[in-house]
Amino acid sequence: MTKWLAFLVLILALASGCKAPNEAFCCLTAADCEAHGVTGELRPCDDGLACKSNECMAASCSTDGCAASAPTCDTSTDVCVGCTTSAECARFPDADVCDLAAGSCVECIGVADCEDATRPICEDGTCRGCRVDSECESGACSDDGECNPETDTVYLSPSGVDEGLCTRAAPCKQLRFALATATTGRNHIVFASGSYSMTDVSIHPSTTRATSLHLHGGGAILNGGSEPFIGIRLPTTLRDLELNSLGSVTLSVESAGAVTLERLKLTGGVGMSVEGPVTVRDISITASGTAIQLLSGASLVLERAVLRGGQRGIESTLGVTVDISNTVIADTSNIAVDLANATGAMRFVTITNSGNSSSGASGLACNVYYPPGLSVTSTIVWTPNTSKPPISGMCRLSSTIAGPIGVVGASNIDPMFTAQDWHLSPNSPARDMATTGPALDFEGDPRPNGTGFDIGADETR
Repeated sequence: MTKWLAFLVLILALASGCKAPNEAFCCLTAADCEAHGVTGELRPCDDGLACKSNECMAASCSTDGCAASAPTCDTSTDVCVGCTTSAECARFPDADVCDLAAGSCVECIGVADCEDATRPICEDGTCRGCRVDSECESGACSDDGECNPETDTVYLSPSGVDEGLCTRAAPCKQLRFALATATTGRNHIVFASGSYSMTDVSIHPSTTRATSLHLHGGGAILNGGSEPFIGIRLPTTLRDLELNSLGSVTLSVESAGAVTLERLKLTGGVGMSVEGPVTVRDISITASGTAIQLLSGASLVLERAVLRGGQRGIESTLGVTVDISNTVIADTSNIAVDLANATGAMRFVTITNSGNSSSGASGLACNVYYPPGLSVTSTIVWTPNTSKPPISGMCRLSSTIAGPIGVVGASNIDPMFTAQDWHLSPNSPARDMATTGPALDFEGDPRPNGTGFDIGADETR
């Protein structure tokens, strides 16, 4: 009995001793190894082999084949992984910086990585041009996306002194003095924030040596003036200013080449008079008379605007051209848009609460004598406070609401504005009424926000 027991023990021992380890099996973490019955040790593969699904096999990935999002091959797992140094990104000419947080190779992680002067801003790992003045250390973003150098910039401050060269360290105070200081090579003028009191200013070849100008307001407030408060007779870009005129005209744009006005707030008798080409974006005008008066030779591009109060929003009796979009014109005491001889287009505009008993139409007057007049698309003209029709003349209407008095070619349905406002209510029939439209509404909100584009200036959220 003892012999048989000893023999059995020997057989079991030999059987156990003959079970060789599986050289193809691998596990690289304690948890993974324990899950497969291996405790107290890891089972990596030999050099040149990768552990995939707990089996050692030849590695197939290589660093050269890994993308910038995970640029380095971990041969132990045969997987492309994130970078830990920018040296691992050197083979990507347009993404040679390692974003340690994401482990990916990117173009930049800070402005120091953006060496192209026309693309000085780093955003989401990519260099781009500046968009607003505040992104530039000089306070001046050029139209080409380049930050204008401080040495080529004229500076103003409410506490400045009108002497010297109007540098950032020693700014001037009055715009007139800054214009006299500007030159063709130093034609950007930056306002420090604050309130300025000044008399009439003429941007004219006789007041500056610059052949074109860029005025960067920085939210400054300019008070004063008579007629006009600021007159422009040179190619000029004017942005981020509030202009409050004491006289009849706040801003006059004469025949001067291309003029661009952005992010302005105007108050006065006439907000703006235009003679020549002008592009206007993101503007608010409160006028006691007419918000925008178009004179001989005027060509107006207007988008994302609010013209409120006064007698009229836009007016001209001459053969001007207009392209008006994403604009609200409200609460005028006379006809809101009077363009009896104009040609052009009006798209995604809201006209409301305008007109009186003596006006021929309460909201919009189009070309009468020289058809076809304005093309009016995806617009709301809703003027319930008078007995006059909302639209008159040879307007070419499509996808438009007009009323309460019906107009041929337009839908006569209540657009359902929110109380005392021109925003659309959630149940407005104007929602999703258009199949195409601009990318933004009058407040800069993205379009569309539904199955289609809301007509009028507002895209409901």
